[in-house]
Amino acid sequence: MLFQHNFNKKYPIIFRTTNLDISSDISVVEIGYNRVPAGLCQTMRRDVYIIHYIGSGKGVFLNERFCETDGYAVVPKELEIVTSDTENPYECYWIMFRGANAHEIMNMIRLKHNCVFSFKYNRECVELIKKALFYEDYSNEYEEAYTLQSVFYQIIAFHMKNTIEEDNMLPSIAQNVAKHIEKNYYSEISITELAKIFHISRNYLYSLFKQEYGVSPQDYLISCRIKRAKRLLKNKQSQLYIKEISSAVGFDNPLYFSRIFHARTGMSPSEYRKKHKNP
Repeated sequence: MLFQHNFNKKYPIIFRTTNLDISSDISVVEIGYNRVPAGLCQTMRRDVYIIHYIGSGKGVFLNERFCETDGYAVVPKELEIVTSDTENPYECYWIMFRGANAHEIMNMIRLKHNCVFSFKYNRECVELIKKALFYEDYSNEYEEAYTLQSVFYQIIAFHMKNTIEEDNMLPSIAQNVAKHIEKNYYSEISITELAKIFHISRNYLYSLFKQEYGVSPQDYLISCRIKRAKRLLKNKQSQLYIKEISSAVGFDNPLYFSRIFHARTGMSPSEYRKKHKNP
């Protein structure tokens, strides 16, 4: 059955639900769409699994930013805090489900906890939900229920395809992330941004990078910055102040740079310059 609620005409909530439980293994509870008012913050815990696909706009889910073509996953009993952007509020499509196999399936597609994710088949999943929600003409509740079930398995097929593609590219993804960090170490870089660039989830990026290099992407970034700072400090021709070197290697705060440098080398930047500067 199709339902519609509105914050107002500009912000509709439209969803289709069924009273039939086709299978105890997996049962689709609901598919839906909504355009969220600017700045709205929602906090909740639920007893179902939900995969959201962002159609447009921006927001924040559990302190992770998301935008168009991203998504966020919800699992039972974990905290949800989602906030719509104040200037460019988001719209999203979702599929809600439960069942004995739900946890295993979410593990297989690497969405076993509440998280933001990016993956290349976002648009395809949106179109599947959109078609079943708006364009199908259901003659009875059984046709509707089985169509929603079919949408779920088609969506999971896209996620599995994406997962297999990621597995086949594991070494090259980690190496390309490392190269990106080495090339852009002086810029503001976050794991979330890297995940979006390489179209994988934030948690998965962290896991595969740690597996390949033994450190997190953030640790690798700091190492690149400290390595470059050492070169500048040892350079006889360099007349840069410590705060200028700090800025040049990507640290906004010179005091923070000095603390990190001391933690990594056992010396302050000034001490390092004095000891290692080329004659």
